[in-house]
Amino acid sequence: MIVFEQIRNATVTLHYSGVTFMIDPWLMDACEPSERNEALTAHIFIPKPVCPLPDKAEKLIEDTDVFLPTHFHPDHFSSDYLPADARIVCGNETAAARLKDAGFVNVQRFEDETMQFPGDDCIPCECNAWRQ
Repeated sequence: MIVFEQIRNATVTLHYSGVTFMIDPWLMDACEPSERNEALTAHIFIPKPVCPLPDKAEKLIEDTDVFLPTHFHPDHFSSDYLPADARIVCGNETAAARLKDAGFVNVQRFEDETMQFPGDDCIPCECNAWRQ
């Protein structure tokens, strides 16, 4: 069974086969109402989420196995609350380098030949058939 849960904005969790993925972890604290109203009145970009998280960020990431940032626009990813050893899977070497430069030590790319998740009985694939 797949369970998909919207946290806020682009941040969602996907529970599949005993693994919990968090996509686009934008977990920074929400802006205060005065900040939000000022930004909306001035028609400027709001640098923080408008909606609060449904629970504490620490609680939301507690059971997350893998974080999947799709890209690094400020409304899709922030390093707030993510531990340096968080398992992060990203799209390419450029993204991996950016995450490593930010201090994350457990970064993997979708381009890697094999990818195993907790509970996975995957055997390394030599054929790359999964890419087609």
